[in-house]
Amino acid sequence: MDKESLQLKVDDLKYKFQKNGAITYYLISGVIVIILIFFLSSNALFNREANLISSALNKPFLVDSINVDVTNREYNPENHLIQFNLKIDNLDINTDSNLSVELREKNNPNEIIPTKLVKVSDQDYIIYATLPEKKWSAVSLTFINKNNKTNEIKKVKFYSDSRDISIDNNLKEQNKEGLTIELVNEEIEKVKKEIKDNDIKIENKNKEIDSANSKITSLEKDKEYQTETEIATTDSTITSLKGQVDSLNKEVEKIKKDNKELNDKIDKLNKKKEDLEKMVK
Repeated sequence: MDKESLQLKVDDLKYKFQKNGAITYYLISGVIVIILIFFLSSNALFNREANLISSALNKPFLVDSINVDVTNREYNPENHLIQFNLKIDNLDINTDSNLSVELREKNNPNEIIPTKLVKVSDQDYIIYATLPEKKWSAVSLTFINKNNKTNEIKKVKFYSDSRDISIDNNLKEQNKEGLTIELVNEEIEKVKKEIKDNDIKIENKNKEIDSANSKITSLEKDKEYQTETEIATTDSTITSLKGQVDSLNKEVEKIKKDNKELNDKIDKLNKKKEDLEKMVK
């Protein structure tokens, strides 16, 4: 190969290297851009969740000696009505206490939004309020308990984010009967969930029973080829497994009994609901 031919080969290799190097560069750049977009979008989503200003529902808290549990919160964007469902214990028993609430919006924390507290039963209460702002970000519901004897004041805040509230375009203020129906429906759904959870427990325990019985069958077959000492050990294992099966069967029967009572409770709640609906009509 002469010098000229060799130079042509070298130039060709340089061209190919430069060409492929450019492609590799663009590929790497593209991958980096995709990774950056993924992490930025993931971070934005994470920050959105992290920045939610909401207290958990169905997590009771104490305001001095009074037990408060916010079980539901709803908002109607059409009329700007917000509703909180509460369960309050020890309110009537403790006559020295005076429980009140203050509602404020994050963008205007100095303004106290008027609220209406409706007693539905000894434990069930509803708070209504109309938010002045069409676009609100979060509200704080402050529970204030003042001891009439000592004048001592205890406060607990419950937060609700606009992104973490049930939207109901038909939400409106209701009378005591209407609210009672709503609470009965809420109770029915809770009982149904409890039954569903119990059904899952039964299913899982039945799987454990089937597994144990399968092991027992296998061990019984193994005894045919075992020595007396090995058989004694196998029999001990079989006895233990049979004990587990008996225990699991008892647990299943108990859960089934609980479910029967829960279904009876749903029937009673539906009857109560029907009677209330007649009163409303």
